Amino acid sequence: MTKQTIDTPEGAGISRLAEGVLFLAPLLSLQKALVMAPLLSLLSIILLFGMARAPSRWAPMGAAFRSQWPLTGLFAALALWILAACFWSFDALFSLRSLAMLIGTTVGGWVLTVLFAELPPARQARMVEALAAGLVLAGLVLLTLGVIERLCRIDIGRLFLNMDAATTVIAVLLWPTLAWLVRGGRRPVALVLFLVSLGGVGLAHDLAAKVALAGAGVTWLLARWRPGAVFGAIMVFSVAGCLLAPLAALHLPPSQESAEWEWLPSSAHHRLTIWSFTARHVAEHPLFGWGFDGARAIPDGKTRLPVARFKGCPGHGVPVEIPGLSRPAPADCVIWEEQLPLHPHDGWLQIWLELGAVGAGLTAFLLWRILDRLRRRKAEPIARAATAAALVAGLVVSSVSFGIWQSWWLSTLWGAAALTAPLLAPAKPK
Repeated sequence: MTKQTIDTPEGAGISRLAEGVLFLAPLLSLQKALVMAPLLSLLSIILLFGMARAPSRWAPMGAAFRSQWPLTGLFAALALWILAACFWSFDALFSLRSLAMLIGTTVGGWVLTVLFAELPPARQARMVEALAAGLVLAGLVLLTLGVIERLCRIDIGRLFLNMDAATTVIAVLLWPTLAWLVRGGRRPVALVLFLVSLGGVGLAHDLAAKVALAGAGVTWLLARWRPGAVFGAIMVFSVAGCLLAPLAALHLPPSQESAEWEWLPSSAHHRLTIWSFTARHVAEHPLFGWGFDGARAIPDGKTRLPVARFKGCPGHGVPVEIPGLSRPAPADCVIWEEQLPLHPHDGWLQIWLELGAVGAGLTAFLLWRILDRLRRRKAEPIARAATAAALVAGLVVSSVSFGIWQSWWLSTLWGAAALTAPLLAPAKPK
């Protein structure tokens, strides 16, 4: 969409429609975060429709494609490897369908990123303000439900909403939204958004979102001081994590040993069990993997292992024999953990498990190229801080939580990319 189109009444109407979608996105994600995928498609279609009405309609996308061809080539190489990996998965048709969804999400995210950057700054600011309003309302809902839960000791949020996934949407989209508000002179609004988001996520249940929010906040502060060093650290840790994740997971302690760490939450302990199981199966097919999106069908993945956790346990019930434990544990102290429910809850391990060393190597190289470009990009400090914070939030959640190919999660990351791209763009001549 060009400036000529957006300044017409039709263009203004298209812009208002996009603002409405952005306003509703955080609120709808409270009910079901899966909505982020169709909303990404809807936003892309809205902007494409506006662009199609402009005389020079394909110029922005063509220029973006030509300028990004090295990265496009890497994306294409990874996509071809994923296509090949569909045919040695457990269910080739299911894997091919997952690949089609992945390609659709990638194309939609790229279109949104390119076309949002082409909007006039005033329209961009209004769309971000609509998103900020939605984030504030979503944060207030989380904050209110969190207070009620603690006062009444009732898990009311999970009865009606899927708040855990919504908190990760807030944790990722918060930082570029804050940068837009601060840069536009809306500091009081930015402060309200930050405090409401901090309180809402802090009172929610999802530990990954809390860690992501805290890590992103620290990154924001450090990047305002030493942006080059921060981006360099993100590059090193993300690429090293991508390449070395299976080796690290192979050296995790036995499940029963880590179960005796009283400070470790049960959900975090289950992650350790999943990661150990995944690493052992990566070692069985280290080069090619088990097939794209085939983690849910790995042999013995649904087998449940007993683990004894004695903290806060009354110690009743029939004793259960547990490997690694010298004495039987009362039944009410035993937690049964699936070794691999649906996916490894770690993006790096999932890539290794399904795509092998070839897929992990391509992913690491692609990450390095993208992050190196961001590190070298000259932009105002707040733009670089917001980009680094959003990257850290996304990397934290991808490393400990959702499946790496889930469309709603990738759509959330593409939304953050679309918001940060204009902030990092060099100033255009008047």
